[in-house]
Amino acid sequence: MRSFLLRGFFIVIGVWLTGSAYAEPASLEVKVPDLFEIKVLQEDGERVRSESAFDRVLQNAMRRVLIRLTGSEDILNQAEVADLLNQPKVWLKSYRYEPYEVEGVKVGSYLVFQFDKGRLYKTFQKQGWVSWPYRNRPTTLVMGSRMMAGTLVKLTSQNMEYAADMDFRHSAEQLGLPIELDHEGKVWVYPEGQSHSQAVADRLQSSSADYLLSFQVESLINGRQHYKWQVFSRSGESVIPLVKDMDFVSVDAFYDQIFLTLIQAYSASYRQQADFLGAVTLRFDDIYSAAQVTQLESYLKKIKPMVHQVKLVSLKEATVVFEVEYQGSYTQLLERLQALSFLKLVDDNALIGRVDFQWQSQSPASE
Repeated sequence: MRSFLLRGFFIVIGVWLTGSAYAEPASLEVKVPDLFEIKVLQEDGERVRSESAFDRVLQNAMRRVLIRLTGSEDILNQAEVADLLNQPKVWLKSYRYEPYEVEGVKVGSYLVFQFDKGRLYKTFQKQGWVSWPYRNRPTTLVMGSRMMAGTLVKLTSQNMEYAADMDFRHSAEQLGLPIELDHEGKVWVYPEGQSHSQAVADRLQSSSADYLLSFQVESLINGRQHYKWQVFSRSGESVIPLVKDMDFVSVDAFYDQIFLTLIQAYSASYRQQADFLGAVTLRFDDIYSAAQVTQLESYLKKIKPMVHQVKLVSLKEATVVFEVEYQGSYTQLLERLQALSFLKLVDDNALIGRVDFQWQSQSPASE
């Protein structure tokens, strides 16, 4: 059950994190997962037996994908989303089963759904919905712990292999949140309400993560569990103060709420600035072949979800001009283009919305 307290955090956290969560992630190489593929754990190891049960699982997976793509559950309040959820099979490209194993022993199965990327992108563009690019998502170093019968267990990557019921990695993956794990547990941070932690600042110096999430689950004698958590910035400042005394039906529900809170906080600034479409004219000089034009157009169309539409408006002598409709930051679009070694920036006039490039000798095929 969602905590009323957490609902109030969604707006406040976005303000706290604005300006830092949307710098380029600290990691230089970001492995982008397939955001259109989602795994649903079937713990009893059985396949979904009835069509109605399959449809329910598929519909819930569709909800997850929409939240994962946008970084917010607000997407579910859109009237047009009802059509997607009422006909989830229309958007499904394929599905399969994969074994779920713990210490080499199969304990269940994953039902893996692959949704139609092309159709969903077109729907997002038609409806004007904002997608949250994976490359804009900060990485969070997660330090969790469990207190049971006076014994404290740090949830390092190694310890979670022996405590599958406390594994939070699947929950983070479900919501498209990049996380990093501590492998050794030498320096550990616990959620104690501190406004600043030098231990966090020191630990993140050796990490590519942008934030550190600390949480603890305490199992009580009466069978209930207490939960608390806190988030710190790279400088060790507490950006989400201690949240505690929450009531959840399961540890997985607790994980879902934490990671949902984080993605909504992290994505808030991007969603606000991307809630409009911009247009820019891109001019490319030294274009001497149809192959060059095709390669440029193909590359521009691949800048998704930022670029919505690409239109060739002029092709004269050695110059080609495109009109590009995009969502979000003009600066980030320009940075994507400047990163291409075969293009040289000649002029950038943001006032009139025109950028001039010159084709260099390198081929874009290797980019």
